Amino acid sequence: MKSKSILYTLLTRIGLVAIGPLVALSLFNYYSYRHDSMEMAADAQTLVNEHTSTKINLFFMLQQLTFIELAKNPLPIVPGEPTASVSMKCKYLLYRASPLKGYSNWMVIDNEGQILAFNSTDKSPDMTGKYFEKPQIDFGVYTSPYMDKKVGDYPLKGQYISMNLSKINWDRPLYLVGVTNFQSGISFLKDEKKVLDSRHLGHCTLMIANPASKEPLVIFTNEKNYPKNYDWNLVNKPHQRVRIGNNVWYIDSQLTSIGSNVFKLISVVTEKDVLYKSILMFQLTTVIIIIALVTMVVTIILIAISFVRPLRTIRQRLNRVAQGEYSERIVLNRADEFGHLAMS
Repeated sequence: MKSKSILYTLLTRIGLVAIGPLVALSLFNYYSYRHDSMEMAADAQTLVNEHTSTKINLFFMLQQLTFIELAKNPLPIVPGEPTASVSMKCKYLLYRASPLKGYSNWMVIDNEGQILAFNSTDKSPDMTGKYFEKPQIDFGVYTSPYMDKKVGDYPLKGQYISMNLSKINWDRPLYLVGVTNFQSGISFLKDEKKVLDSRHLGHCTLMIANPASKEPLVIFTNEKNYPKNYDWNLVNKPHQRVRIGNNVWYIDSQLTSIGSNVFKLISVVTEKDVLYKSILMFQLTTVIIIIALVTMVVTIILIAISFVRPLRTIRQRLNRVAQGEYSERIVLNRADEFGHLAMS
């Protein structure tokens, strides 16, 4: 019969009994915290996205109100004044408008859509003399839908707001036009990224999307891998799970108004970030299990040594007895059963 040491027996039997519950505890903690982790991540993602959407909405609303006040300012233009002189005075108006961060291009057009004055904050070429488009209304404020057009040879994307310069008395009506390419929204996306970082949702992609197009208008991300060419109209509920190949993301979509149009503020976070707390708990539990197993093994070895040493001494003495040596006594300085056995 093949012999097995006490140490081997203790390690296998006690180890098997202990490892099972410890692994079960680790898995239980992971899956129980998984649900809580997803709920907390969903609440954080939705709350931050809603807050950013409100900030963007209020920002562009304030920009529009400032635009209206600017359009109401009179300019010293008189009937019959040469177009070149009118153009210079209109440029002064655009110079005053340029600090408004919501707009990238400014222009004054006449009732035929010809640009009399132009100013840009995004290094666009001067479009003075080119034709933009005819104004849609004579009085009041007009906000265009999203446009993708060319003015001359230069592409112009975004939406514009226009208003009649009613206090200018010239030969034909003039209109103040502000064009936004939504790049001013980047600052809000950066702020949202910082908040998501603090919630352990930093591997994210943030964008402002046009519901009529798959292409984001503005995007901010440090991630190389995120849903590209995705139909954002398919995102119709908070914290929606999306799988593309082996990649999984959770997407939150909030409607935000810019002018009279509605766009989508999209927040995309990775599954790893969503499950951060459950993964952290699993790692913590695994460390505790490893510490417990190491402690158990060390304890079993110490216990086994306390058994093996006296048994080895007794076995050696019994071997000598079998050889006819009866004079030597077994000396064990122990008061337990091994000590009593040695004295008997």
